[in-house]
Amino acid sequence: FFTFFPATVTTTRDSDPITLSASIEGAPLLKHAVTLNEETLLFSDRTQFRLVSPDVLSPETVAINVVTHYPLNSDIKPINNGNNLFFVNASELASRVYEYSVDAETSIKTAVDITAHVPRYIPPDVDLMACSPELNLLVLGSSTKDTSDLWCYKYYWSGSDKLQSAWFRFTLSGCQ
Repeated sequence: FFTFFPATVTTTRDSDPITLSASIEGAPLLKHAVTLNEETLLFSDRTQFRLVSPDVLSPETVAINVVTHYPLNSDIKPINNGNNLFFVNASELASRVYEYSVDAETSIKTAVDITAHVPRYIPPDVDLMACSPELNLLVLGSSTKDTSDLWCYKYYWSGSDKLQSAWFRFTLSGCQ
């Protein structure tokens, strides 16, 4: 108790806890961490960051870099789909779903609004999201709204070409 100057105060070990902050204008609160293509992406309500460490993840080598600026509904965790990930942004009128990807050749990260062709199809109160990469299917639902509707996105990739991109609503009969 009375050791005022222990050796570990001036020495940082690789086993020490890592404390980081994402420093950009507005002091973002990091809500989610998702891995994508062997990278760790950190999400705030309007910015995406990448956790960077050259060789060994330690307090001395780790950093957080800003990679993109897309709005996010922080109540719904982004979900990994293999080579891409999905995240949701809700406005007063509708929800938008983004497909976030990394170009393999240039390492440029982009998010495409996959609801752009149906801008008011998905209600703003969705708060559940599930994905099946094997079925090429994304499903959204609402736990707060008294509904039995699911909003589904069916997609199909052939190499780097998306051959199918379709939204449909599935209503569960007899459910409320």
